[in-house]
Amino acid sequence: MRRFSARLWGLLAGLLFALALAACLLLWNAPGGEWVAVERDGKELFRFRPADIEGAQTFDVPCDGGYNTIAVENGEVRVAAADCPDQTCVKMGALRSRALPIVCLPHHLTIRFVDGAEDGGLDAVAR
Repeated sequence: MRRFSARLWGLLAGLLFALALAACLLLWNAPGGEWVAVERDGKELFRFRPADIEGAQTFDVPCDGGYNTIAVENGEVRVAAADCPDQTCVKMGALRSRALPIVCLPHHLTIRFVDGAEDGGLDAVAR
């Protein structure tokens, strides 16, 4: 009986691990959205649709004592340059998923996918 109990617990632990791994992969690969918001300290600076931008464009976002240069090309958004010491936001690459925004901690800047247009995403039914 003891041997059966150990096997059962081992099987249950393996199944639980597989389910947790599948959930993490689904969240990691969550699709993006149409709109991208650029925020500082939780306040939205602006939002845009990468699909509406033709060609390659960059724009600077001034921050306290520094800057972040955001590049939009072929519908992808990334931080091309920043003067922060760790350069983590630049190394993150393109924004691909809702689950993983681009974050620059020294400049308190977040770039993430959001729902809806500039009016907060409410439609005529929700209003």
